[in-house]
Amino acid sequence: MALLGFIAYLVIARERGLRADSLGYKASRANSVATKRLRTARKLLEAGERDAFYEETLRALWGYLGDKLRLPGLRAQSSLGLRALTLTWSGWKRPSLV
Repeated sequence: MALLGFIAYLVIARERGLRADSLGYKASRANSVATKRLRTARKLLEAGERDAFYEETLRALWGYLGDKLRLPGLRAQSSLGLRALTLTWSGWKRPSLV
C-alpha cells in the first residue's frame, strides 16, 4: 500500500512540475497535440476538403515545432504564413501577407 502511495506521489509531483513550467508542459504534450491535429487533417482530406486539410496540416506542423522548440511566438507567425500559403494553393496566385 505504501508503494502505491509513493508511486501516486511521484506521478502527481511530476505533473505539478510540468504545469509549473508552461513551456516545458507544452513541449511534453506537443506530440499528442500534433497527432490529434493530423488525424483531423486526414478526416478533412477524406471528406474532400483540400483547403481545410492544408490549413490543419500547417497548424499541426507549426504548433509542433513551436512547442518542441519552445518558441511561443511561432504560432502567431504561422498565421501569416498560413494565409500566404492558402492564397497560393487556392489559385496559384502570388502570396499576399494581408
